Amino acid sequence: MPSTTAVSALCLYCAGVGYASFAIVQWVDSRRSKGSYPQYSEFSVVLVLGPLFVIAHRICQVMMTSVARAVIIRKSSWTAKAYEHKLTRFGSAIFKFVFFSVFSAYFFFTVLLDADWMPPILFGGGSTKNCWGEGRAGDTQHEVGTYLSHFYMLALAYHLSEVVFQIIYERDKPDLAEMLCHHVTTLFLVFTSFLANFVRIGTLVLFVHYVSDIPIYGAKIFVDTSCKMIAFLFLLGCILSWGFLRLYVFPAVIIRSTLMESIGERESMGEACFMSFNGALCVLVCLHMYWYSLFLKMGYFHLFKGETKDVQLETNLSEEMDPKTAEQTQCKMRCVPLA
Repeated sequence: MPSTTAVSALCLYCAGVGYASFAIVQWVDSRRSKGSYPQYSEFSVVLVLGPLFVIAHRICQVMMTSVARAVIIRKSSWTAKAYEHKLTRFGSAIFKFVFFSVFSAYFFFTVLLDADWMPPILFGGGSTKNCWGEGRAGDTQHEVGTYLSHFYMLALAYHLSEVVFQIIYERDKPDLAEMLCHHVTTLFLVFTSFLANFVRIGTLVLFVHYVSDIPIYGAKIFVDTSCKMIAFLFLLGCILSWGFLRLYVFPAVIIRSTLMESIGERESMGEACFMSFNGALCVLVCLHMYWYSLFLKMGYFHLFKGETKDVQLETNLSEEMDPKTAEQTQCKMRCVPLA
């Protein structure tokens, strides 16, 4: 469970996100008669898909438990709680691996491949300048369209389901606070970018995140199994895809576009509303840098210690090991820091 300080900080952050969302909703409502803005009724499908995602995720966990027991051999140093955590993580990783793989592939070939806003660095033929209107935000944007609306609602429902799923089933995970921060930020960006008709830049944000999530969950599937080489190859894919997509393309191409190529939108929305978008994007970049350091640490463990472990989701030592092993490991860590 996260500390009281982390919970308090998360609550304050959520309050700020809520206020920013309310301000953007007011701005959209004040301009709805002037441009092509989505209707609130379009969000109704999220209330149906969100619970379905939660149910599907949980079913996948339960159905994959027998498979997980067959491929994840319990070590003597693992407590029963740690072992059960690894079994449920296996099912979650499969669910998310399939979702991100299918979503990314279908989204790319049906929407983004020929889109005039898909930049060459992401294998498109367009320019990020085409993400924006002609100086008056959504007033001069194209209508969202059926395909983009469906993809956006699917993404919004998924991230909403992740918040609900973590609160119900994963409250004891050590990374709960940072993951909830990530999901709240993502929900804010998906909801407000759709409502304000900033969907073109939003599709690029979703794409670079979803593609780079595929090797993450591939690694999580195999990290506790005997398939160490497969786990390492997925980890290598994580390091390469995150380094390129999340730490280069995301800030240097996408955030640059939101800051430099959308002058009209910035003037129309006002500094407070417009910078809330960019502030949320920068929060994601900070989380990416933190998680990337964990991937590098995982690579270090594999190359120099012969261990393949998920340091992002490792439980604390008292849950992971029996008391004697935990005490020995803590002594070693005090003598030889890993940082």
